[in-house]
Order: sequence, then C-alpha cells, then structure tokens
Amino acid sequence: MKNNQQDRFGMPDSSIKAAEKTAKRQKKYHFHFYVPTRKEVATLSRDTLAPLLIGWMCNSVMEIIPSRTQILEVMDILRNRRDAAQFSQLVNMCHNYIRAD
Repeated sequence: MKNNQQDRFGMPDSSIKAAEKTAKRQKKYHFHFYVPTRKEVATLSRDTLAPLLIGWMCNSVMEIIPSRTQILEVMDILRNRRDAAQFSQLVNMCHNYIRAD
C-alpha cells in the first residue's frame, strides 16, 4: 500500500466517509475530514499542503485522527521532496505531533 500514490496513509474510505458525516452534523464546530494522499504530500505546494496536514493533525474528527505511524510516513515523504527545505516547519510540527508535544 505504501507504493500507491492515491493511498490516504492506510485510512479506510469508510472512516473518511464517517468522518465527513460526523463533521457535517457538528455545525457548531469546524472539524477537518480530509486525509491527503501520498501523492498530494509529495507534490502539493507548501501553501496548499500545510492547511491539509494541520487540519488532519489538529482538527480531525475521531474517525480519522492520524496515528504516529501515519505521521512518520508523512514526515518521510516531506523529507524526501526536492523542495524539502520549504517544509521544515511542517516536519517540525509532525515531529511534535508524534512526541505528543
């Protein structure tokens, strides 16, 4: 599954659909229900990708809260990008997430 660029870090479609349903029911709060694909993490610009990753890590509904393993995989992809230097703050945020800081 790691080689599938459309994979959403192993997040089942059923969890994503359930997350969207939950987020839409919660009108009082803004919850995030999007999990980026591996390809998106590898190719999107920093300005486009940052809100997706921050939303997933910080504002997700319970069904799609990322695991430490998923965030480690995100970090690995970010570090291997040609423009990796632009993502240092996101990598640091991922690092803090997995350390639960």
